[in-house]
Amino acid sequence: MTDSCYSQNSMGVMSIGQMIALFGPLVLFVCTIVMTVRMINRHRLAWWVPIVGVVGSIVLFLIGNGIATSGLP
Repeated sequence: MTDSCYSQNSMGVMSIGQMIALFGPLVLFVCTIVMTVRMINRHRLAWWVPIVGVVGSIVLFLIGNGIATSGLP
């Protein structure tokens, strides 16, 4: 007998969601640091870049979490 929790489709969806929730904010964090340093070197205002990065990281985490939980029966 097989359990629907461990079907190949739901495990794939859950894995993709976990990867988005885990690595999405990390990639966005690195991009935010690079963009902030570049803007500061060009003598432009950069105070808003980390704020957008934090909000984007939260959104990416929630999207990944939603995808991962959608794989549950």
